[in-house]
Amino acid sequence: MTDNISIFYNKKLALSEKILPFEEIIGLMAHEEAVGYNPFYSMKAWNLRYDIKKEAQAFGQVLSKKVLLPFDNNRFILFADGSLFYRFDVPQEAIERVLKLAAQKNFMVKKVYGNHNIRQGYSYSNMEQLIENIDNIYSDMQNFYFEKLPEQKKFIQNLFTNGNICLTASKEEKIDSECREYLALMSDGRFLVAEEYGNRHGVRDYRKIEAFRRRHPEYVYLQREYVPQNYIKAIYKKAEEFDWFLPADKAKPNKSERKLTEDEKLKMNIFIYKLLADNNKCLSVVCPSEHLFYAPDTVKYALFSNGRLLLDEQEPKIVENDLLTEIRKYFPKLSLQVERVPSYYLPEIYERLLKIQKSAREIYIEILKQKARKLKNMLNIAHHEALEISAKMVGWKNWKEVNSINESQVRLAIHSEKFNKKTAEMFGYNQIEHEYRKYQAQSSQRK
Repeated sequence: MTDNISIFYNKKLALSEKILPFEEIIGLMAHEEAVGYNPFYSMKAWNLRYDIKKEAQAFGQVLSKKVLLPFDNNRFILFADGSLFYRFDVPQEAIERVLKLAAQKNFMVKKVYGNHNIRQGYSYSNMEQLIENIDNIYSDMQNFYFEKLPEQKKFIQNLFTNGNICLTASKEEKIDSECREYLALMSDGRFLVAEEYGNRHGVRDYRKIEAFRRRHPEYVYLQREYVPQNYIKAIYKKAEEFDWFLPADKAKPNKSERKLTEDEKLKMNIFIYKLLADNNKCLSVVCPSEHLFYAPDTVKYALFSNGRLLLDEQEPKIVENDLLTEIRKYFPKLSLQVERVPSYYLPEIYERLLKIQKSAREIYIEILKQKARKLKNMLNIAHHEALEISAKMVGWKNWKEVNSINESQVRLAIHSEKFNKKTAEMFGYNQIEHEYRKYQAQSSQRK
């Protein structure tokens, strides 16, 4: 871990695997303020942030007066008495970085609670329930404020003070260099994302940000900050002045693909032939859960209608247990049988499935065509015009681009569509009208 800031933090404390019963955490919430959590998880808080930012009409971010550490993705909760809680899947290095960052902000963490065993540690639902309650307690207009983005020169100057370095350009860390176009990750935890990439209405570029976050959970633990893309370019230009800088062309790719032997190919082909000959439908072509963590692009698996669950042999046991728990929520009548398979089997299985059952892209295109039909009636326009608008409304350049996206991108897009539909039903508004108004507003801003 790059330790560029000379600051004390209790390494022994970071290894703690103590557990405070869930009921006692609820009691703690009653008399201790939360000073570190995801301040925009609940729908109430998310809507307040949207309204504040919309009213500001400027680059910047909405902040909470009560939050010392605005954590991302419900992985941590920090209370004013110095108690830090972490979710079971948080990497050890992320805990150390959080302790260090808290100390840098003159806040000493006194107790750390959590466990990396899924059966003993705090689960997704535990943390979601706690943070939603905290959000609803503190979500009001008086608690949030808008901080305008400083001009570029001042922003860059402030960013590199106190020995802060850019981890995504550091030769010590060697994080995938292809991300430099659209994000920068700093050693003080700041996660800076190009507005043009990360905050689009659609999913084409947004997926890159999400994929980076999933690949590097040990680094990404704070809320992302959106800045213009020229700020991201300026960060890497400034980074060139330091000894720790690693030029992008010298950064080595994280993984190199090995070639399969003839024997491995033969065994794989026989296995897949027998698997698909049974005509059992693959249920994981689209993410079977409402949580994207369980998409087959994150956890490497394939689920079939006869209960066969093929899981990458490299996935940890705790991931297997968690995946089984999640799948049983959505398919309670399925008798699951887990089979561990080599990593290279799964991409090939999904590739061959494209020829024998409806792909995620075909499902997604049907969704967009349904939108186009509604737009055609609503706007009284030609069908081909409606198709173009339906594609652009969700972030694609045009309808042609929709037909070229891969299955991983499509799974995220479908997940986004499900979420948008659920939100519209929850708040009782017309989804198509809402998305079309948003699309028109963005088109006007670009002009």
